[in-house]
Amino acid sequence: MSTLNVGTLKNNGSAVDFPNGVTVGGGDIVQGYTVSNTEPGSPSTGDLWWNASTSVLKQYLGGAFREIGLNVFDILNLSNWSYQRQISIGSKTSNLTDCYFKPDGTKLYVSGWGSESAIYQYNLSTAWDLSTATYFGKGITNSPASHPQSIYFRSNGLVVMLTDNNDDRVYQFHLSTAWNITTLSFSGKWFSTANQEVHPDSLWFKDDGLRFYVLGQGQDTVYQYSLSTAWVINSSGTNTAYPQTSFSISSQETAPRGLTFSDDGLNMYIIGSSNNKIYRYTLSTAWWVNTSTYSGDSLSISGNVRGLFLDDAFEHVYVVKDTGEYVSQYDIAQS
Repeated sequence: MSTLNVGTLKNNGSAVDFPNGVTVGGGDIVQGYTVSNTEPGSPSTGDLWWNASTSVLKQYLGGAFREIGLNVFDILNLSNWSYQRQISIGSKTSNLTDCYFKPDGTKLYVSGWGSESAIYQYNLSTAWDLSTATYFGKGITNSPASHPQSIYFRSNGLVVMLTDNNDDRVYQFHLSTAWNITTLSFSGKWFSTANQEVHPDSLWFKDDGLRFYVLGQGQDTVYQYSLSTAWVINSSGTNTAYPQTSFSISSQETAPRGLTFSDDGLNMYIIGSSNNKIYRYTLSTAWWVNTSTYSGDSLSISGNVRGLFLDDAFEHVYVVKDTGEYVSQYDIAQS
């Protein structure tokens, strides 16, 4: 087990007294922990688990239990990510815009437009490993979305939301078979962002479907919307989405292309093409962008960037590049 230091734990600034035989800095402030042979259910960020079968202490960070030797700041800080591999999508589209993964990492979806406007699906034989991706099929978005920019899937794989910056809208599509993009069809529902953003390049949803976020190059601002009905942006021709608040990122980026959040809503990541960088922001109140502060943390990316995706466990980040139409994979260096 790695040598431990007081600073490795995200514990509201407190020191931690670990199980028998494991001490940190002589501290005597105790954080409760679970002792069991199996992973505890329904954990919260920061929870400790002593795996009795392996005698390893882990903490729940970024959607997964991790050995204490890898601290939360290592996971979140972009400087600890490094390039691994990439896959070319150039044979499918000449204007690659975004990517999204099924939560288990076995399916990749990319959006693009050119001779056709579509979402393309690749299946991965090894989860999260782009080198194992094979093409599966496509769903056409031409009508009504001729310039699909950003895509987001509901966790059940039956709803796809996408932005189109050609007509300033968020469109709602359905899949008749979960996660099978060839069964894609337009639901007839859409929402206009024109009153806030005329070029909606990026889209992200809170996982309960009651809040979503749009970012574009018109205002260089993240706009937050609420939904009166989860996962429904329009009902019988009546908007069910309402603007709530916003946050400007123009001090860092004037050509924003991608947006994503950590699963706890306390970290927001922006990618842009004016500097070809990813930027990290911290939120003092989860999922409220008006409480955002730039962390000073950024990562330079080679190539002309477009979309951005991070997996829930913060082990992989994927960047869409329209120079050669690639999806590139970056992984954290685990200790």
